[in-house]
Amino acid sequence: MKKVIIAVCTLGLLMLSANSLDATTHNFSDWQTADGYYGSKEEVSDIVTKMTGKDHTNDQEPGFPGQVVGPYSKASKGMLSSGITEEVYVELDFTNIKESELFEATVSLNQTKDAAAELTENVVMTQRSSNQFVVTANWAPSTIATLTEEGLYTYRWHYFIKKDGKAYVNFQILLGDEVKGTSGDVVINEINVATMPDVNVRSVWFCNIKVENGILVHSRLPKVNVEVETEATNENVTVEDESFTDVLEEALQEALDTIPELKELAETNDVTISLTTEPLENLDEETTQKFESVIENSKIANYFDISVVVKTAEETHKIHELNKEIKLSVLIPELPSVEKGYERTYYILREHNGKVEKLPTSVSEDGKSLLFSSKDFSNYAIAYADTLTTNPQTGDSIITYVIVAITSLVGLVGISLYFKKNA
Repeated sequence: MKKVIIAVCTLGLLMLSANSLDATTHNFSDWQTADGYYGSKEEVSDIVTKMTGKDHTNDQEPGFPGQVVGPYSKASKGMLSSGITEEVYVELDFTNIKESELFEATVSLNQTKDAAAELTENVVMTQRSSNQFVVTANWAPSTIATLTEEGLYTYRWHYFIKKDGKAYVNFQILLGDEVKGTSGDVVINEINVATMPDVNVRSVWFCNIKVENGILVHSRLPKVNVEVETEATNENVTVEDESFTDVLEEALQEALDTIPELKELAETNDVTISLTTEPLENLDEETTQKFESVIENSKIANYFDISVVVKTAEETHKIHELNKEIKLSVLIPELPSVEKGYERTYYILREHNGKVEKLPTSVSEDGKSLLFSSKDFSNYAIAYADTLTTNPQTGDSIITYVIVAITSLVGLVGISLYFKKNA
């Protein structure tokens, strides 16, 4: 198989943006539970962890009054002096999170020289209220966001030092690339930048998970790849259209809009849309007869399939029609040589929705490929016809013309001499 990555695209409905360049990736192995004291974790997929909390309401532990504590991560190496960005990605789903259920996530900071001592933390609470999720923080000046859409949300804490020499935190909640709410820049009074040069991240922690079914936390946002795969022998199909990636983006978005199970999978899995081609060596007799019925005095060189395929780790869907034609080229297979006095014509046949038709076809400048356009994808064939040229210019023909011309000329000279003699 030959695979060429054409582009990585961002799509509107799912808002599948890339992680922040400086944000820590918290994988399944990074989340710690201390043998269940800090809740539990379950690996749902390579990028999704299900987290549940441990109820410490009735414990004598003074640090967790009324809390149902969840896992924490110490994977971050960020330093305040160079700016810190921490992100977690959480699915907000009305089916999973019931009325009044809530969870809290926090980032805490400390000094490297005194790792056990917490300087500050910024807890953010998300609670379902009717058909919305309300996001608040007691350190923020007002409600951060009221969310009515389900989806995979980015919880982003950004710590930085301003020109005034003070430390600040700014929290944002995003759906893809769209900021749905922010705390604004809030000064951190507990940090004296002048005397605390080594402030770093102590932990990222789901400090309270009061959701019976647990919450789904992603290590990153899913990616959508637009690529071309060619899996063929002689049928090496190439895209000749600069707008190809835009057309595939539209096709993928339409597929996600119209195929519910695909959209659901795309929220938790990487999605790939690709143009693939492969030879058809055992085409059924009925389809073969349809192709042969339109070729008249031509021959079929080979059959092949071109498909637009949407894939996740669990599902594969074929898209049979695009909204716009794309230009393609297909390599001409090895065929018998053209006999002298004949000329060869090529054309592409396409079978779609049970109908076979000839497509306008041209030969590339180097004579090695056929060029055509299509927005419908299924079964194809290369056909060719050898026709006798009107004025064959072979070497034998030219010699024959010369001999006839000389013989005629000699005859004319002889007639002329005869008339003169008898004059």
